[in-house]
Amino acid sequence: MSPKLLVLALLTTGVLAASGGCDALPGGAPTQVPVGLPTQLPSELPDLPTELPDLPSVPGLPGEDTAVPLVPDEGVAAPTVEAPVVDPSPGASEPVPSGSAEPGLLDTAADAAGDVPWWGWLLAALAFVGLLAAIVALRRAKASELAWAGLWHELTGEARWLDERVVPAVQDRALDPATLASRWQDGSRRFDDLDRRVWAAANEEQKPARAADLNGLSESLLRLRDALDTEVSLRTSGVVQPGLPDAAQTVADARDELRRTVTERTR
Repeated sequence: MSPKLLVLALLTTGVLAASGGCDALPGGAPTQVPVGLPTQLPSELPDLPTELPDLPSVPGLPGEDTAVPLVPDEGVAAPTVEAPVVDPSPGASEPVPSGSAEPGLLDTAADAAGDVPWWGWLLAALAFVGLLAAIVALRRAKASELAWAGLWHELTGEARWLDERVVPAVQDRALDPATLASRWQDGSRRFDDLDRRVWAAANEEQKPARAADLNGLSESLLRLRDALDTEVSLRTSGVVQPGLPDAAQTVADARDELRRTVTERTR
């Protein structure tokens, strides 16, 4: 039913009640219509609003879709709504401020992140090359030491063999002059061969200390060979020589010197 018909029905009901419906009330009621009451309805009724005005909306809480009930603007205070306290989670990350950083800050951050400048790589490369060079030098030095030890052991071993085998065989007093000369010819050749090897090794040696040891060994071999050659010459002459004892003593002294050279200068 429209608002106009509703108002018209209410006014009609009121007029009828005032004119005749009050006779049945106890004590009686006036039969005349009060003078002050209107006898006619207005020809036109005011228009009533058909739509309610829009009320201001209450903003909802963040992250919630529940509607907030409307409250009157006057007379009743709106309840205060408190925002819920959200505990920060351990893995929550802080907001990153927007904007571009300065170039110096970017360079500092890059350096802190582990970027190595070019001169750092150059120093690392030089250190690596130096390490390789040191390793190669150590290996060469070790190889040189081993080669020298092997050469010295070989040369001194043959010198000992001459002192222990050749010298006693030549100094045998029971030999006739022909046999003595034959033995000494073979023994002298062995002395000369060893001396040439020692001399060649001394010339090729780069270290002065090793060259000095080789030269000392060569001198000892030559002295012993000369002493034996003198003694053999006296014994194969066919006559008794007065200097034979002195020649034999010279051979003994030369042998002692060779032994000291081999023993003291062994490396």
